[in-house]
Amino acid sequence: MAMNSRTQFPIGGADRTGGANRKKTRKKVVFSIKILTLSALTLYFVFPVAFMLLRSVMTEAEASSVPVAFFPQGFNYQSYVKIFREDYWLYTLNTLKIALINIVTMVFTASLSAYGFARIKFKGRGPLFAVMLATLMLPAAVSQIPLYVLYARFGWIDTHYPFIIPKMFGGGAINIFLIIQFMRSVPKELDEAAEIDGAGVFRRYVQITMPLCVPILIYITVNIFNGAWGDFNTPKVFLQTKSKFTLAMGIYYQSFLGGYQMAFSNLRMAAGVFMTVIPAILFFVFQKRLVEGINIGAVKG
Repeated sequence: MAMNSRTQFPIGGADRTGGANRKKTRKKVVFSIKILTLSALTLYFVFPVAFMLLRSVMTEAEASSVPVAFFPQGFNYQSYVKIFREDYWLYTLNTLKIALINIVTMVFTASLSAYGFARIKFKGRGPLFAVMLATLMLPAAVSQIPLYVLYARFGWIDTHYPFIIPKMFGGGAINIFLIIQFMRSVPKELDEAAEIDGAGVFRRYVQITMPLCVPILIYITVNIFNGAWGDFNTPKVFLQTKSKFTLAMGIYYQSFLGGYQMAFSNLRMAAGVFMTVIPAILFFVFQKRLVEGINIGAVKG
């Protein structure tokens, strides 16, 4: 019996099946390339941290061995004990003092300024906002010498005042701008309803707007802490006395100017691990809130 030609040669069906298979193969190849690329990038960024951590638990002999050893023969915590026998507790306390004061003052003043721009209508609001944003274009190096001269006349050199007092005015336009963008996502009807009920401006700011801006405030807080914790340039310019050094300046001093106590790389790596671990903990603890704060401000702003 003769067979139907369409049954013998299903050309159209074969083309569709082959096209689907090619698409699946292409998707698998693209997915594999993405996985390999991300794995390589992860290894690239994790390797220095892993190398620093492993060398921090080596003995002095292992850290100075040739060829360079990657894995320690055992866990040696004496590097951390030695660095804190010096002035590291003092450096840490100085840094924490500056960071905590900055967090309190900068979050309050930046959010208060942002509330004024976002919720209060006043003459000159547009030009003032433009001038504030224009300060973002000013490189920090340009203002370094004028600030040094100004602080020297105030008698602030070799004190912590340059790290604290200028930060009491918002801490920079970027903080105010981010909070403004987030506040624009908060419905204005809430403020209007509170105003009808007799709430004043400051009460609306404290009781209505601020509780709804917690994600962006956490983001700002973490950034303020990380900025104070890892700041090296400002202490290098304004501090001279060892007892007033911050942690970053103290590590630099002990590593390059302090002499024998930091001559071995295991001690330097231990100091680097201690410098890194606190910001890493903050990031992992507040990771969800940090991403939430940026996403809401970016999408709804």
